[in-house]
Amino acid sequence: MQEEHLVLLMQLIEREGNLENLIREGISYSDIVILLNYLKENDYINYNDSKFCITDTGKQFFSRLNNNLNRVASSTIISPQNNYLIEKKSIYEIYLPQNINSL
Repeated sequence: MQEEHLVLLMQLIEREGNLENLIREGISYSDIVILLNYLKENDYINYNDSKFCITDTGKQFFSRLNNNLNRVASSTIISPQNNYLIEKKSIYEIYLPQNINSL
């Protein structure tokens, strides 16, 4: 179970967001159910008035996850889209555009 997925799911629950963000990250509906069950079984979330809510224990867990992932300030509110992250390269590597004829 990836911590990034748990953080994103908890953010969506807290802000009543759309699950499409998780789907775009490549998480299947069955994986989302597994994550929800994990959070519910550990009393990090509960189901009230036809919606999920984060418990006080869940808020502490969410804070620990953010610390583990070195997420601070805006990154705890806005999750980076992992599919757009660029792998760190050496400062000595040179990259050219795919279409050098347009230069």
